[in-house]
Amino acid sequence: MTRVGIVAGIYRYPVKSMRGESVTEAVLTERGIAGDRAYALLDTETGRIASAHHPRIWGGLLHCLACWDGDRVTVTLPDGR
Repeated sequence: MTRVGIVAGIYRYPVKSMRGESVTEAVLTERGIAGDRAYALLDTETGRIASAHHPRIWGGLLHCLACWDGDRVTVTLPDGR
């Protein structure tokens, strides 16, 4: 059976639990879209990776925007900095 679909959008999330970016094309590897969730924040006090799965502690990450800027990731805070 042949199935036909339409790709409505492609999004890449460079930093785990942060908002990501819409892309017009992407490199697909055996691990998914290249650069997707390439980084995460480490809580140095607990040694744990920060995750929005714990919104009481890390819910603010969902308000930050992470985008690839050449060969580095730029993070924009909720206030625009």
